[in-house]
Amino acid sequence: MHSYVVATHDEELAEQVAFRLRRGGEHVSLACDGDEALFLVDRDKPDLLVLDLDLPMISGLAVLKLLRSDPTTRRLPVIAISQKRYEESLDALRLGLAAYLAKPVRADQVAAFATRVLNSPAPRPRVAA
Repeated sequence: MHSYVVATHDEELAEQVAFRLRRGGEHVSLACDGDEALFLVDRDKPDLLVLDLDLPMISGLAVLKLLRSDPTTRRLPVIAISQKRYEESLDALRLGLAAYLAKPVRADQVAAFATRVLNSPAPRPRVAA
């Protein structure tokens, strides 16, 4: 069983992703802003973070920078979802992502990428348009 934190302000997407992952017996915590995402990552020590780069409070990009600067979360696999401009997406990719999904994105896509990342022997960056 794996543990996930799904951090997005899109409540419908979050619930649908959580439903799909929980259906497979996985543990999922949901965050609606950057502060809560950081709290849940620290509390739950997830195997993977699904991170919306467009989060309120602390942006997803700022969350990612904080995670990468901390030795305990530096290697946490992160799937980023965003409708950000190309340059901002590149900044996130440079910080190390397991995958990047461009909005609009479907819950089944996010759940499939999350499962694939954790089940692959050596996660490699993936980009999906």
